[in-house]
Amino acid sequence: MSEKVASNVSVTEKTDSSTSYFLLVGSKQPKTVKRKIQRCIYDIRKSMVERSIKATAHSIDEVGNYIKNVYGFVEINKNSDEFQTEYKNIRASFMMMYAPELLGTLAPYPELEGEDTKDMKNFMEQIELRRKATENIPLELFDIDLHIFEKEEADFQMRFIMEYKYDYIGASTSGGSKFMVKKFRKIYRSIYRYYGVTQEDIDKKTRRYEKVIKCLTIR
Repeated sequence: MSEKVASNVSVTEKTDSSTSYFLLVGSKQPKTVKRKIQRCIYDIRKSMVERSIKATAHSIDEVGNYIKNVYGFVEINKNSDEFQTEYKNIRASFMMMYAPELLGTLAPYPELEGEDTKDMKNFMEQIELRRKATENIPLELFDIDLHIFEKEEADFQMRFIMEYKYDYIGASTSGGSKFMVKKFRKIYRSIYRYYGVTQEDIDKKTRRYEKVIKCLTIR
């Protein structure tokens, strides 16, 4: 696949469905004045967050207790169909990310060979084969420790998905007004600030550090 095309392929892992793929063919769009201003504002905010960040880290299970005790989220039943669907999809995603060797000949991530419909169809078929292969891997070889927390207010639902083995925090919302979305973003930043970083994270600019800084910077 050419460098030009490769730079315009994005892959987004979703927890409520199979992986989504978006192919944007062509050269990158030039940055507009508005985008340059937005980037400048983001850089300023990021710099302020980095200067204010302190070494006050908490474990992922402490974060789970935090959102229950402070914000009133409720953990959904692990025996429910809803949880089992999320678990199945997230386990598949994590296996492909952290232990692809378990997939044998399907371990290498497939490449998009070209730009036409046939190439795209073949690419997605290979991805689906990998996903199905994860279902045949025994739990003794690969498992995850998934927890899902929800909170509903009027027509607005907030959800946090946490995986305790790999320190993953994800979130989603549905319904609600702009005010409620703004409220959720505030809660999201609060949770990531509580999750925090260690001094080692700060010194080495680790993946955890980058995740926390990004979350606290975005508005």
